[in-house]
Parts: sequence; structure tokens; C-alpha cells
Amino acid sequence: MKTRKILSFLSIICLFSLTSCFNIIEEIFLNKDGTGRYLLTADISSMLAMKDLLMGQIEGNTGKKVSKSDKIDSVIAFKDMADSIRRRFVHPELIEVSSMRMVVNEETGVMKFTLEFPFKDLSEISLLQEDLQRYGKRKAGQKITGFFGYVPHLVKEKRSMERTSVISNVGENPDYDFVKNALSRARIKTIYHLPGKVKSTTIPDAVIQGDQCELEVSFNDFITGKKSIDGKVVFK
Repeated sequence: MKTRKILSFLSIICLFSLTSCFNIIEEIFLNKDGTGRYLLTADISSMLAMKDLLMGQIEGNTGKKVSKSDKIDSVIAFKDMADSIRRRFVHPELIEVSSMRMVVNEETGVMKFTLEFPFKDLSEISLLQEDLQRYGKRKAGQKITGFFGYVPHLVKEKRSMERTSVISNVGENPDYDFVKNALSRARIKTIYHLPGKVKSTTIPDAVIQGDQCELEVSFNDFITGKKSIDGKVVFK
């Protein structure tokens, strides 16, 4: 697939998932020097019956045919973006080192998309997400202030990592009541892989296991402020 098509695919998935039943899994693999890898998976297997509709939306935004195969398993790199696409991003250099894996299998009932991003510093994660969300909102014709989403902000100190989430005000979105029931079934899971054994965390209800810290909550509770996934993780 062409880069423009894939970026539209990714941005539409980000927006479409926020109005449907889905599960989000965030994984951060952090090295001692502050570099690492960020994985963001949107598991929308429950929407598999709507696959052709979703592909049709992508075709409408790109003007290109999209595979409607029953089985798709491919990894696409964004490194060969055209200049016309690069100019749409504030930080195109971050998009260019990213890739996306698409897995669709109607036989096993799986449809998920994973964004992989190798970062030099944790702060780059928020810059990447802001760029992708901005791109997605423009493609979908949405006002930025009317979009309810979130951007994670992460900071590493010598033996700790801290996260705060900037969450859009759901009260500003007139569509929230319409999608509220669907969002109540959605989940968000965060998994941190740290460079040393975890000593403690201030993240509410997080589970510590060796060098990992993990938490799963209702996405609806998260974006409405009823549950927090923020806090500090201290490791050896």
C-alpha cells in the first residue's frame, strides 16, 4: 500500500475506534539510556463484520482500492513519505521511523492494528500521537476541540518514569452520549517494560511483576476521569 493510504488507514482507525467497541493496548519498552520502543495496538476484532465498511471509508479518503482479503498480515514502514505528506506533520521525522502491522483474519475473528515507534526520548511519544491525531481529525473533517481522545506525556528520571495524560473534555463532544454505551465496553491496557526490577508505583491498582508494571481499566472510566492510569514507576 502507498504511504498516503496507510496513514489515512491509521488515522481513520484511531478515530473510528473511539466511537466503537474496541480495546487499546499500550506497551512501552524502556532502556536505561532513555531510548526504547512504543507499541500502540487497536484491537477492533468485534468490528470484523464491518470490515468492508471500514475499507470503503479508507478508499473514499484516498481514492485508491484497499484490499478486502479475508486474511491480511503485513507490516508497512512510513519512511518513504512523499513531500506533500511530510508537510502535513509538525514532526515528520517521527512518523518516518514508525511502522504499522495490520492483522485481519476472518477465520479466527481477529482484526487489529499495531503502531510501532522507536523513540530516542519518552517525550517523542506525545509528539507522535499529537501529529497522528491532528492528521486524523483533518481527514475525518472533525474539529480538534470536538474530539475526545488522549495524549500520554512521559518523563524518565534516573530510576523512575512518570506519566500524565492530557485528556480532551468529553463534555465538549456532542457525540459522546451517542457512543457512551459502546465506550463502556472498551478497555485500555498499559504495560511498562522497565530496565530494572520495579520497586514501587503510584499508579492506582497497577500490578507489578518483575521488571513490568501493568494496568487495565475501562476506557470510558479513563476518559471521564473516574479511573487514572497516570503515576510514577520506580525501578532498580
